[in-house]
Amino acid sequence: SYVLAYDYDRVVQALGEGASEDKRTERGRAYLEKIVQLQIPLPITFVEEMSRLLLAELTPLQQELRFPENFQDIERYKDLIKLLAARVIETPRDVKRLVGIFHVLGGMLSPEVAWIDLLAYSALMTKAPGTVTKIRSNPEAFCEDFFDAMTFAEAFADQIEERELPLTERLSKLIPPGENNEGVRNLIGFLFPSLSDHPRPVEEYSDALCRRRPLLTTLRLGLLPGSYSKADILSLVTKEPDEIAQSLTAAYDNNTLGPLIDYLDNLYSGLVDIDHVRFWKGVAGFLRKPDCLWMTSFRPMYYVIQNFARILLSAVVQNESFRPVAATVFINLRKADEDVLTAAWLRTHIFVHGLFGNEKRGDEAAFLTSEETETCAREMSITLQEKHLAGELIPCRWELNPVYTMLEMGIWGDPCRKQLNEVLADDRALDGFTLMLYGGTITTEKATVGKMCSYDAYIKRVTERLQLPTIKTADPSVREALRKALNPHLPLPLVDR
Repeated sequence: SYVLAYDYDRVVQALGEGASEDKRTERGRAYLEKIVQLQIPLPITFVEEMSRLLLAELTPLQQELRFPENFQDIERYKDLIKLLAARVIETPRDVKRLVGIFHVLGGMLSPEVAWIDLLAYSALMTKAPGTVTKIRSNPEAFCEDFFDAMTFAEAFADQIEERELPLTERLSKLIPPGENNEGVRNLIGFLFPSLSDHPRPVEEYSDALCRRRPLLTTLRLGLLPGSYSKADILSLVTKEPDEIAQSLTAAYDNNTLGPLIDYLDNLYSGLVDIDHVRFWKGVAGFLRKPDCLWMTSFRPMYYVIQNFARILLSAVVQNESFRPVAATVFINLRKADEDVLTAAWLRTHIFVHGLFGNEKRGDEAAFLTSEETETCAREMSITLQEKHLAGELIPCRWELNPVYTMLEMGIWGDPCRKQLNEVLADDRALDGFTLMLYGGTITTEKATVGKMCSYDAYIKRVTERLQLPTIKTADPSVREALRKALNPHLPLPLVDR
């Protein structure tokens, strides 16, 4: 007689190799029963036990991987651990393997990628390697930001029918049959909001795995491809501001902005001898919307702004000497009344310092103090409030960062709501505003929209707009955004080319 100890599921999968995916488990189980007649499974483990075991294994890594203090109290961490312990991690061996993979990835990629997302990705590598292979072979099917209009347009056109499919059918094309279980589906939804039952608003941190740069960094372990040379980047950062803006505009028009941002992000923390203020003035010139006309089709400039803003934040994390450099850049741009990049950096600092009722996050990327952040946010908000009341704010922007800050500070009051309510009577304003709320993979919570304007009146206008004959001539991205406004939890566009 012999006593065998083995991982049942893995042995079944190995023994079933050669059969079709839908019959592999059945074949493996039958084969195993011939080998081992008396099978005694280990006692089940409870969610609380697995959660405590995960915490015990992760705590020794806190200092090395720079987890924030009391990381176990972060809501997103608790959501992930609950998901892992209930549906994904089944044995102490799973815990050991997961934490081992996470330790390696975290050491290589922190702080380039959100550590909680890396932990979730490590779980995928542990329990769903076939799904990870799918992600590696087609990352565009999972990432949720675009750097050029053509990529978005192609993705949108290719997926018109796909978006109407139930989420389970969409996931079945991305998850191999042997791994398509509730735990893996929930884990995918946790990492990639557009592939979940309840897509959450775009996260305010830019290192989430659902974003293009962190995802590609993870898949390639920090080594990114690109069509730009180091000499190209060095030439760019030393140009005059107007020339920088023109070069970036050309890259956007030629659909090569993504590789440029990737390589610039990779090199920037080492560029200590350039004129940083001059460079960022050039970037700001490119990011500034050239007119005050409402958008009539979705343009992915929101993602571009977020990724450029992240380059400076990432440099601060990687190179301590960049902290005063970043502060100098910020101060000079604000003196020039720049309110795109500075608004994005303020949003990050509001979250870093936990201001205005937000949950406090790690402060590694901070180059402004809490007091400086609050003062700058208040000054900018008061200035932009006046612009809004004059009708010169929202249509003049690609994104709503300063509006969110005004909402949190209580500066967006009844006069601001009234002005927006009146403007939305115009179809073009309604279309443009909706693109900012729901265009592309962006989604916005109902409560947030209700603070900006009358939610009931807005939804009534959206419903009326979709019923008008003129909606047929609107850009498809407008129709999609309006449709999503009526039900923000409908499946978001899936990119799978």
